[in-house]
Amino acid sequence: MKVVFCANKMDFLAIDVETACADQGSICQLGVALFQSGRCMRLESRLICPEMDFSWFNSSLHGIRAEHVAQQPTWREIYPELLNWARRSVLVSHTYFDRSAVALAYRRYSLLMLPYAKWIDSCAAARRAWQQLANHKLSTLAEHFGMIYRAHDAAEDARVAGQIYLLATRSGEKTKTWRGWGTRTLLVFICRSNRR
Repeated sequence: MKVVFCANKMDFLAIDVETACADQGSICQLGVALFQSGRCMRLESRLICPEMDFSWFNSSLHGIRAEHVAQQPTWREIYPELLNWARRSVLVSHTYFDRSAVALAYRRYSLLMLPYAKWIDSCAAARRAWQQLANHKLSTLAEHFGMIYRAHDAAEDARVAGQIYLLATRSGEKTKTWRGWGTRTLLVFICRSNRR
């Protein structure tokens, strides 16, 4: 699938990852949700062999174990597919975690970072839009808005992150952008809150 960047803030690619262990680059599942004109048009999930040992803690969260990914592609092998999804797209994820994990996976395999147009943090958008909430975890937000949601599944997390971003933009939140992180790409302010 080739995603073409559109200036419309209702067109974007939401992304989420699950990791095998405490190493953020140990991506074992990738979820992407393509939003066009404010609707989730495509939802994809890929299991990935992280080429690292799994920790019991991480497996207890997402249910993925070494035997589930033993025959799956590595991050290097999935790179061309992700490149087509994300090229020049606006990316959305819930907190800095996913962006950091993707960057570490690229660094680990000596790959170029995604040539995205902008990366937006849906958690930061939610914090500005709904300051009255006790926290801005995906599970809390999904419950607050009555969304059907299964936490720690990368595709589900990506879908809900995208829906939360849409709700936040519709509530009048303004995203703050700046140039940073050693690139010429505009990046969106990343909150330092809990991921879920």
